[in-house]
Amino acid sequence: MPKGLSDSPRDTSSTVKAPLRVLIGADTFPPNVNGAANFASRLAAGLVDRGHDVYVEAPAASRKHGTFVEEHDGARFTVFRVYSWRWYPHDWLRFVLPWRSQANAARILDEVKPDVVHIQSHIVVGRGLSRQAVKRGIRVIGTNHFMPENMIDHTKLPHFLRKRVIRAAWADAASTFGLCEAVTSPSRKAADFLEAETDLTGVHAISCGIDAALYTPSFEKRTGNTIVFVGRVSGEKHIDVLLRAVAAMDPSLDVKLEIVGGGDQMSQLKQMSRDLGISDRVNFAGYVTDDELRASLTRATVFAMPSIAELQSIA
Repeated sequence: MPKGLSDSPRDTSSTVKAPLRVLIGADTFPPNVNGAANFASRLAAGLVDRGHDVYVEAPAASRKHGTFVEEHDGARFTVFRVYSWRWYPHDWLRFVLPWRSQANAARILDEVKPDVVHIQSHIVVGRGLSRQAVKRGIRVIGTNHFMPENMIDHTKLPHFLRKRVIRAAWADAASTFGLCEAVTSPSRKAADFLEAETDLTGVHAISCGIDAALYTPSFEKRTGNTIVFVGRVSGEKHIDVLLRAVAAMDPSLDVKLEIVGGGDQMSQLKQMSRDLGISDRVNFAGYVTDDELRASLTRATVFAMPSIAELQSIA
């Protein structure tokens, strides 16, 4: 069986005396580009860096499924890419078949025999892993990145059903996270919100965090007024509100808007910028490299996040 630790060439000078074997369960993982996927990848890499033996269960990113040693954020570890289907209302999302989640989890748990399981959501992968881990007496930690509002636009449900589905989604979250020995969320507000929407208590606020050494602030006076948005270009981010706000600003400010990220709303938002008469001041950058992203953030005057369902934007 391949092992993430033995395959990693990284410097482990900070190796702990008693390394743990950790299995991370995620419904989204790179090459997906979103906050939850980035968090899970960086967590796995950070644990490998500290000498732990790390494995990940995640949906296959294509029709190709199986067990692979992959490199993410400079670390190598084993990823169980589980057979998945494409969710066509979304522009890239793939999901593990719900009726196979527990069988998948049982197989992987019996192979890895982890000391601890850390689920990144309650939806499919986390549901199976949490239940099968508890059966085996394995500790489970849960992190909630989920907001129903971020999912609902991709279900094509009629509006009159949405509130009912959101209530059911929170009840479902409570049933899975209730199996965890500890639950975290990226901010205190997010933790309080999770407690308010479920019967959970004692949710810990642990920030997603960044490596500040990778960022170079510029304290020079800006020569222009540039607003930057970083994230998925999708309905739940409410980028249309940001476009309208830019259009309503005093023209003498000559505000430029840079939208970094990709998604299913790109064409509609480009057309909206033309309709508002601001297309010459809006740059849809699409997906960019990490270096390009950091440069965009450094040169911007203002960072804007119009989403109303944001736990803690990693951007």
